[in-house]
Amino acid sequence: MHRQSPRPERPRGFALVAVLWSLVLLALIVMHLGQLGRGETGLARNITAAARAEALAEAGIEEAIFHLSHPVPASRWDADGTTYRLLLDGGEVTAAATDEAGKINPNTAPKELLTGLFLALEMPPEAASDLAEAISTAVKTGALETLDELSLIPGMNSALLARIRPYLSIYTAAERPDPEKASPVVRRALGVTRLSQAQPHPQGPLVATIEAKARTEEGAVFVREAVLRRDPGQSGPGRIVYWGRKDDSSRD
Repeated sequence: MHRQSPRPERPRGFALVAVLWSLVLLALIVMHLGQLGRGETGLARNITAAARAEALAEAGIEEAIFHLSHPVPASRWDADGTTYRLLLDGGEVTAAATDEAGKINPNTAPKELLTGLFLALEMPPEAASDLAEAISTAVKTGALETLDELSLIPGMNSALLARIRPYLSIYTAAERPDPEKASPVVRRALGVTRLSQAQPHPQGPLVATIEAKARTEEGAVFVREAVLRRDPGQSGPGRIVYWGRKDDSSRD
């Protein structure tokens, strides 16, 4: 008669340990899923806030265009860089318009005017003349479509381009800027120390850069930039010749 060998017994508590490990793993999975859910919720919230800030900035551009051609002079905005504050649903916008007629167009400016600009920014005379010559030569082969193309000019670097950019515009047709609308730097480039010395400037179209910076109640920020052109005698607010986003370097 054969006796059956007794089956080996599993150590006591093995099943309990396995269950505990399963619970730990399940808890980790649940925690991970919860973190993913919170992350996606936060991402969706940020996207919504950014879209709201962009919409506010564009509303600020539209408001500025309306006020630049307001039929009531007392309510009309000046394109002189004055900042206007707008309280809109969901946040606030600060908007300003600057007349481009007071800036130098590198596509049409004579070499002497470009040299004067660089000298006004305290560049060495030889370097100022060489850079002005390089720009004048480059634009003869094709007009600049953006100011960023100046970075391709020999002798230009990013720091210098950042310094001269506020005084340049490719949206004006005049060979020389209007001294009455120009900054002190551009006036020095023109050789104008007093406005009484300036020659009368022909009346041209209104070309204004509008910048609208929006901040939502949640703190999201968006800066929209546009260039408006309105020809003399043109009815309506004019037309947009540039529409873009501007980086905001002053965020909290």
